[in-house]
Amino acid sequence: MATPDRLDLLDDILARVRKAGADAADAVVVSSASLSVAHRLGKSEGIERAE
Repeated sequence: MATPDRLDLLDDILARVRKAGADAADAVVVSSASLSVAHRLGKSEGIERAE
């Protein structure tokens, strides 16, 4: 989910492009997180986290 700060940034960007004369504009915020754990022969090989 987008944070209020990111949503405020999108609102600001869209307001600026409208003020600059744009008659249409799109803005998208994408946020994700993942966690990966690798096992081999019963032992942990690694843990990775990405945001």
